[in-house]
Amino acid sequence: MLSKAQVVSARRAIESLYTDTCKIITECDVLDDESGIMKTTRVVSQSYPCRLSYKDIPNVTSDGIPVMGQSVKIFLAPERKISPGSEIHVERQGRNLEFVLAGVAAVYETHQEISLTLKKVHNG
Repeated sequence: MLSKAQVVSARRAIESLYTDTCKIITECDVLDDESGIMKTTRVVSQSYPCRLSYKDIPNVTSDGIPVMGQSVKIFLAPERKISPGSEIHVERQGRNLEFVLAGVAAVYETHQEISLTLKKVHNG
């Protein structure tokens, strides 16, 4: 187990690598006082520093043809609460990328890691 000073030092080192920013979009049910109807509203968080990580994964289809897949993870501060099904919009090097959570957050003392799936697929 790390001492508190070691955790702080390790967290600073990790957070110094955060070059991207993200906003977390969740949906909440809110009761409309006038109509008494439950409505779903989107809640957008403030921008948080983060870092995206990409990893190429070679796969083989059932007919033996190799294809490349990609795994995307986001690294964030551990105190950010992100619900399953949330969207994460990341600004990376001037580009806006939209993802959906693909896994449960792996939370550590210094950071958390979450697998993502690209929200929009473009044919080009």
